[in-house]
Amino acid sequence: MFKKVKYFISDFYKRFKVSAHKRGIYHSAILLLYEFYYDRKLKLNTPNLQSNLENTIEESVLKDSHRNTNGFFYLFFKGINKARINPAESNFIDIGCGSGKILAAAISIGFHKVSGIDLDKEGLQNATVACNEISKRFNNSDFEIDNIDAATYDIPNSINVIFMFNPFGKKTMIEVIKNIRKSFELSPRRICIIYQNPVFEKLFYDSGFISICRIVWSGNLELNVFELS
Repeated sequence: MFKKVKYFISDFYKRFKVSAHKRGIYHSAILLLYEFYYDRKLKLNTPNLQSNLENTIEESVLKDSHRNTNGFFYLFFKGINKARINPAESNFIDIGCGSGKILAAAISIGFHKVSGIDLDKEGLQNATVACNEISKRFNNSDFEIDNIDAATYDIPNSINVIFMFNPFGKKTMIEVIKNIRKSFELSPRRICIIYQNPVFEKLFYDSGFISICRIVWSGNLELNVFELS
């Protein structure tokens, strides 16, 4: 037990020092406490697979995939709360799900169905393992993970909560927004988009989406929750 506590304090301190330079002491403390707590609660092993970027760019239709980067638990749960989403009555998708960290979090809070798409095949293998374990331990939620390009993906009419962590460039994001609007027009409903590190948020504003929550911290800790209804 003592060794585990010592390792936790040492690991937390190292990560805190790095984060504090980017985000300040207060925000770093909140962020890392959430990360440590949920990493241990969910018992996740979802690495950032940055080395696979070249392959995912090659496979993408518009050649603008971004590196595999995990989202932040704190901002994910913040977005869910601000949007007043009832997971039990909602179907969730992570576009650019990577290794499945946010998918696992979505399963743990009881979304009716959880889906994820990505071009990183190694990441999808990790995501499948993570979601299988979390589903067994929490509520046996239905989940689906696919190797699909977001630019050509037709958003199912059942989806009403979408998560993204800056997974691709502007060209693909334009197509994704078109796909969301097309799904909405085919089946009008309230759709919430939880967009962490919202580099292309202007595209959503320009396409008629309404921002219901916007948080701006430093060091890529930004969140914008959009709504289409």
